[in-house]
This record gives sequence, C-alpha cells and structure tokens, in this order.
Amino acid sequence: MSRVTKTPDGRCQNLHREVAYYLDLKEDRIIDEWKNPFTGETVEVFHTQNDPVTSYDATKFRRRFGTPEAGAREVEFPFILPWEVFGDRAAVSFPVNTRWPTPLPPSKWPREHFGEWYRTSEYFQIHASLADLNDPALPKAKTTGCWQKVAPWHPWMLMDNRPGGIFSVSNVWSLDGIHELPAYVREYTEKKWPKYLTAPTEWTEPNMTTWETYAREREPKGRR
Repeated sequence: MSRVTKTPDGRCQNLHREVAYYLDLKEDRIIDEWKNPFTGETVEVFHTQNDPVTSYDATKFRRRFGTPEAGAREVEFPFILPWEVFGDRAAVSFPVNTRWPTPLPPSKWPREHFGEWYRTSEYFQIHASLADLNDPALPKAKTTGCWQKVAPWHPWMLMDNRPGGIFSVSNVWSLDGIHELPAYVREYTEKKWPKYLTAPTEWTEPNMTTWETYAREREPKGRR
C-alpha cells in the first residue's frame, strides 16, 4: 500500500507499507506452517511484513558504491529510468542490489542466520500505457510487471546457514482498491494485519526490513 504525493521542492514522497504471503503450491491458501523438504522439519512461516518503507523520488539520485573494506564513495547522478516505448506500451527494467549487516548474528541465531551480511539482488520490470503515464489528470497509471529476487535462505526455514539460497519470481499488478484483492488475501489481512489495507498518512522512520521485524518478533530456536 502506497500513498505518493508531490512535495513543494519537486520531489515525490512515497509513504509505503507491505505484506507478502506464502501459499500452498496446489491451492490458493495462505500457509502458516511449512514442511522443509531439505530437513524434513515442519517450521512456522514468517510472512513478509514491512512498515514503514518510506522514500523520496527526485530528479537526482545519491548512491553509495563500494564496501567499507575496499573504500566506499557517494555519487550523485540524474535519476532517469531506462524506459523503452513501443507504440502505446512503455516498459522499464531495473535492478536493486543491496548489502547490509545481518540483524540475526549467528551467536544468537544459530539456526536462522545467513552470515554476517545480508545480500540480495532484485530485478524489477514495470509495464504501463504511455498515454496514461503522460496524462496529468490521472491519479495513477495502471501497471503490470514482475519482481525477481536472489537471496539467502529465509531465517524461518531454519536452514542452519547451509549452502544455497532462494530465487523467487513474482507477478505484479496494480489495483484500483482492496475490493480487487482475492477474497482469501483480503480476509486473511483483515484478520491478521488490517493496517496493511490502508496506505500510511504520515512520514515515520526508521524503515523496517523483514528480518529486522523477524528479530523483533521471534525468539531464536537454538541449536537442533
């Protein structure tokens, strides 16, 4: 859920929070337990829940490159996404690569941890109508797309930091309202986390990541 507004300095403020659920492979059913095929252990699922995830979009972008070990530098450059246009179809693809210290140190989380750093590579693609994008009267342009992610094992899988990781592929649609959500998704959210059915109205910080939320809400399982 996002609320985007234009600020007096020309930037766009994005107030955002998000949930993502894990489903049974054979039916549209949100699962709260999962039998790990690698270990044979039944584990408690931790659905993605991030609040807040706030940001600003602007015509200039500041980014840090490099690592503390090798020397990092900050660079400012124009924020121009690589749109491609074919007739009225507009599409953009872009990666997001992150590296940040783990919130789950192995000394405390021996079964959940994924090393000293959390590294991910995410790949986004967005499709929209060019006419919609260029129409200032529209409050938003309807979009479709995809989100792919390469990441370590999820902590709740209790993989004991064994080699391997996850490649996930998600299809993306923008909706006109929660009435367009599948009923089982809307009902589960109403029961568990109803705040995610509305967009934030105020800027709050700091931003929360899934595994920071996990470290706050879960207790370590201890060694097997």
